[in-house]
Amino acid sequence: MRFFRKALCVISVLVLTLPTCLFTASGNSAQLYWGGTTAAGTAVLEEDCPLEIESELLTFDIPAFPENRYSADSKEAISGYLSQTRVTAEYTFYNPASYDVTATLAFPFGKTPDYIEAKDVSGEAWGARIDGKPVQTKIRHTFSRSRYTNDDDPKRLLGEYKSDPFFTPDLPVTFFSYAYVSEKQDGSDQVEFTVYKDPGMRFSCLWNSNDDRGDRLTFSGMLYAQSPERTLDFVFFGNAPDGIVFENLHEGEMRRLPEKTRTTTLRALAFEDYDPAFGVSETDWYNAYVDRLLENEKSDFCRYDVMHLLTYDLMTWYVYEMTVPAGGRVKNAVTAPLFPAIDGEYEPPVYEYSYLLSPAKTWKAFGELKVVVNTPFYMTDSGVGDFLSADGGYTRSFDGLPDGELTFSLSSDRSPRRNTKFIRTLIFLALYFLALFLLCGGITAAVIVTVRAVIRKRKKTKGASL
Repeated sequence: MRFFRKALCVISVLVLTLPTCLFTASGNSAQLYWGGTTAAGTAVLEEDCPLEIESELLTFDIPAFPENRYSADSKEAISGYLSQTRVTAEYTFYNPASYDVTATLAFPFGKTPDYIEAKDVSGEAWGARIDGKPVQTKIRHTFSRSRYTNDDDPKRLLGEYKSDPFFTPDLPVTFFSYAYVSEKQDGSDQVEFTVYKDPGMRFSCLWNSNDDRGDRLTFSGMLYAQSPERTLDFVFFGNAPDGIVFENLHEGEMRRLPEKTRTTTLRALAFEDYDPAFGVSETDWYNAYVDRLLENEKSDFCRYDVMHLLTYDLMTWYVYEMTVPAGGRVKNAVTAPLFPAIDGEYEPPVYEYSYLLSPAKTWKAFGELKVVVNTPFYMTDSGVGDFLSADGGYTRSFDGLPDGELTFSLSSDRSPRRNTKFIRTLIFLALYFLALFLLCGGITAAVIVTVRAVIRKRKKTKGASL
């Protein structure tokens, strides 16, 4: 028994002190990873286009790395980075047909990264050329998931408002807001409410816990009188109830806020946060808004507050036309910015670049691909095999499109080291949970030993009395 007491004492000390060490070690922790964006090759929007790509020269010019955060007055620094760093895709197209072919091309050059605001990236700084001459391009925007797909993303480039059977421009949208009020200063309730599903309704509620019961959704959560500024907000698309019925209220009540009750339309709601200076057409903005709603609809939790998300979910495109004469060839070059992801878990940081090759599969045929990376930095990793070192960078050639997408990583050091603070945090976490596991196991073992000792003692006492 003494052994168990000592062991439990040691383990308890570890469980109590390790979190202190952990939080001390990571007390100055900060964001270590910043998301970048993925550029992609040119896709053709027409079906059954006979054009072929004989060759592609893909050139990455990376003389500098971006900062992980730019302040509001860093326009000059952002402009300097964007003017130096770019990717250029130069295609040689061949038309095997006996007639001239005019194709509409769409080049997606990615979304806004974590460290630069969308308003600071105007697609007008780059563009497309055909046989060395600038070509008129339209800058378009679409909602895009985290992963680009040839089946979905190009189809979002519409010339008019998206036609959806439910989310129509004139769909009514109703807002409700409630506040929890209690006469007790420390009053609180585990509040519940139920919303019955209706084919003519979609709704949003800023509540984390819900239970899907087939024909209805039941929500529950704690509300406190100490936080009167917190409101429970509802947004109903389509049909809307007269109000919400709350249950399990013992110490307070849910009070509806008339000043926050209003009705509008989907079109008006979509443009409440629209700013023409953002550089997005009204059609693209509305369609991106609806696509975002449709994306969230899959969870029966249709969030309306998506405009801040659209800042980082808008894919930017160059759209332009190109004519290739019968039996002729045309060189088409497209230049776009580069926004790597920044992995600050390494010292020095590692910059991860990603370029989608899959859009090129929309063409009838694809010949050879040559990739050139002009940079003074070290390539630490590649998702398409080893690159060859060359003067001023790296090169890699392929006969046809390789499997998968093109990814590679650069750093200012040949062998960047994992941040020791991050490793220490992992070690402390592992030790803490190990100690917690041993403590639970030790308590269980001590209880079993104690129970057995009591049983044996009772048996001896009973035997002695007989």
